[in-house]
Amino acid sequence: MKSAESAHRANTTVENEVTDMSTRMHSAVKAYKKVCKADLRDRLILEHLYYVKHILGKMLGTLPEYVDQENLESAGILGLVEAAGQFDPDRETAFTTFAYQRIRGAILDELRRNCPVPQAILQHWAQIRTASVHMTPPLTAEKLSAATGLSVKDVEECLAAMRLTRPESWAEELGELPLPPDRT
Repeated sequence: MKSAESAHRANTTVENEVTDMSTRMHSAVKAYKKVCKADLRDRLILEHLYYVKHILGKMLGTLPEYVDQENLESAGILGLVEAAGQFDPDRETAFTTFAYQRIRGAILDELRRNCPVPQAILQHWAQIRTASVHMTPPLTAEKLSAATGLSVKDVEECLAAMRLTRPESWAEELGELPLPPDRT
């Protein structure tokens, strides 16, 4: 009986050692994969910094000159870091394809964060600019209202907001517009 107990204890000890070794092996493999993933992430970031500048360069052509390019580039780099951290090479998608939307999205988010004009006013401004291209001068709030479907009040508020936030560029984009009526 003692030999059976000894054999049982020996088997239990061996089983515990195998389990312990398996746990350590699993931890080592997990740590190795983590290091490899971090290494891949770092390599992707360093190899694709040019891509942030490429995307930003394409976007800058549609943005006003006073936009802080360095700030937008920093936002794009953060988008690149996020993309590199989430990228799964097993999905067989090119990294640039995967990263494009994240980089561009981070830049657009930064633009929105730094814009003093509400999104609704910017949407109205886009409508007004588009409509003004097809109109003959002189432009009036009433004509713009009829062409865009916005109320005269919305057109006037939009123009006032753009005059305040972008005094050097709004007139260039639309030409001269009459000032809104005095509402005193």
